[in-house]
Amino acid sequence: MAAIHMSKHARQGRWRMRNGRGRRRRRTHRDSAALSLKFLSARLQAERMNGKDISPTLDTLAQELQAQGKYDEAEPLYREALELDRKALGTRHPNTVIAIHNLAQDLQAQGKYDEAELLCREALERRRETLGDRHPDTLDSINDLGVLLHIKGEIAAAEPLQREVLKVRCETLGSRHPSTLNSINNLGALLKAKGDLATAEVLYREALEVYRETLGTRHLVTRMAINNLDQLLEEKGDLRRDYQL
Repeated sequence: MAAIHMSKHARQGRWRMRNGRGRRRRRTHRDSAALSLKFLSARLQAERMNGKDISPTLDTLAQELQAQGKYDEAEPLYREALELDRKALGTRHPNTVIAIHNLAQDLQAQGKYDEAELLCREALERRRETLGDRHPDTLDSINDLGVLLHIKGEIAAAEPLQREVLKVRCETLGSRHPSTLNSINNLGALLKAKGDLATAEVLYREALEVYRETLGTRHLVTRMAINNLDQLLEEKGDLRRDYQL
């Protein structure tokens, strides 16, 4: 499957330790990650004992676990943070919607697609109600639901969502904005999965052209775009395979 792009976690301020430099960088990163988890766990325990608001620390610890691929350990923390936010802030508060989003992303990473979909739909509904259809956060939620439905193989349901995101991003951000290019790639990947290879090729080429102009040919994102187009041409049986790639 071609690379598809999801929105980043909306809640900011993840606690990180600096990595070392040089040959010991990888080992130092692991040590820093372990210290980060130890620190956050201790802070969470202290906040529980002192009766403080633990939701932000729950979220930060869950994100750190998620960054290390420990999705199953992050899940109960995200669930607790969401429960606390629902009770303290209500279901329409921006922080509650962020907590819904975070849990949905973690569940999706574990392959728990059905529950993740329910949460994605809830987050999208809340953002449409409170922010409107054209707000960047709403567009992120539309994109995330579209990507999830694509992963589930529900192409017909995902396509209008991806088209909606692309249309609004083109209108509000322009055709060369990174978020717009992500939407172009996502729709291209979806149409490729649908079997509409000709239209997918047009979208892939459009994104690649802008990436080359703005990032250069050696940038990782540009190389990924080249790979997406190359795979599509191979699937089409195009023996020319575009020597300009």
